[in-house]
Amino acid sequence: MNTALGKLAKPLLVAAIEVRGETSRLADIIGGSEQEFHLAPASASPPGYQWFDIYVDAQRGERRAALTAHTILSTLLAGSEKGWQDDFRILFGKQWLQVGDVMQSEAHPNQFGELGLAS
Repeated sequence: MNTALGKLAKPLLVAAIEVRGETSRLADIIGGSEQEFHLAPASASPPGYQWFDIYVDAQRGERRAALTAHTILSTLLAGSEKGWQDDFRILFGKQWLQVGDVMQSEAHPNQFGELGLAS
């Protein structure tokens, strides 16, 4: 669910996306998600496009934050592929799409450092 940034206990910027055209459908595409995140319009975007920053709550731990980022980006990408959103792309944060493989592996928990969560 898209939560106000101030309600996330420990906001972590995990991705930025770019959308051309109508952006009101973004909420519909990810509206069914039970993950807590914040989708915020970026302060600047190129003409004809809208950039959005995606924050997740890192307060619940690295694994939960990684799963949330993965779920949100996967949902947006699937929506784009189905034609629900025109000209969608991930500007940064694509590594979160790989998180399913990391979580299913028997890798040491510090492997999340490769995805940008470990401090």
